[in-house]
Amino acid sequence: MKILVTGGTGQLGSRLAEVLAPFGDIVAPGREVLDLTDLHAAREAVADIVPDLVIHAAGFSRVDAAEADPEAAMTLNAKATGALAGAAAEATAAMIFYSSAYVFDGGRQTPYREDDQPAPVNRFGSSKLAGETALGLTGIPHIIYRCGWLYSARGRNFVTSLLDAGQRPEGGSIAVASDQSGSPTPVGVVAEATIAAVKRGREDIQAYLEAKGGLYHISCRGGTSWHGLAAAVIGIARKKGLAWHAGEPVAASHLDLPFHAARPRSSRLSTGRIEDQFGISPPNWRDALEGTIADYVKARAPG
Repeated sequence: MKILVTGGTGQLGSRLAEVLAPFGDIVAPGREVLDLTDLHAAREAVADIVPDLVIHAAGFSRVDAAEADPEAAMTLNAKATGALAGAAAEATAAMIFYSSAYVFDGGRQTPYREDDQPAPVNRFGSSKLAGETALGLTGIPHIIYRCGWLYSARGRNFVTSLLDAGQRPEGGSIAVASDQSGSPTPVGVVAEATIAAVKRGREDIQAYLEAKGGLYHISCRGGTSWHGLAAAVIGIARKKGLAWHAGEPVAASHLDLPFHAARPRSSRLSTGRIEDQFGISPPNWRDALEGTIADYVKARAPG
């Protein structure tokens, strides 16, 4: 099986390229090779590679920047998705796309299910929802994985940015929202969900996703606030022996923080459907965080 992974140098795409290697011939160009803002180039890449499966892991993920430049977010998250899906249809390929918990407005008290009505409150969420629609309209076999609060031990994300800041001698206290909740999830959990589908469908991925594809939510179990996540990061970092020069995180209302984009109060996702379909058992968010910080410390150890 030949698999095209977009965003091959990003935190999710690079992890996917690594873990999917045993399941086929992986082509994982980074942004410098495949610029998805060029929709013609996106179509041409699929036509040239002729993959059995397109895994679209690239995207515009900066929520505040999407508010300032909604066209850029829409191009990467929706128009490029549609272009790749259209080309995949011509190549008789299947597709996997990664959407976001930010397609919801955050008003629900319990974790969101796949059949809950989307109602994004910012341009980023709107662009991801438009990407879901663009893919669905092609009619090709596909999976859409909704996820949120993603991080990894490398690249720039909330966890690594906080850890890096804490290592600087001049580090000060950081105000963090305590009134927004979600399930912090390392990219490895999303990669494992992807492997679950690819492994089961490796003999005929198009037929498998035709039968078992659709919309799935994937995240770690449990939930916390951004402030709770920050406190957990610091506590685990200290336990792992990292020197911590910054102050303790200060709980704040999201309304008092300098965000340009509105964010849902709750981004928690129900994973019952994916657990039933693929036999996945996501870890608790705190256990997963501990493993990621251990990887962060190991990567920075001398020698």
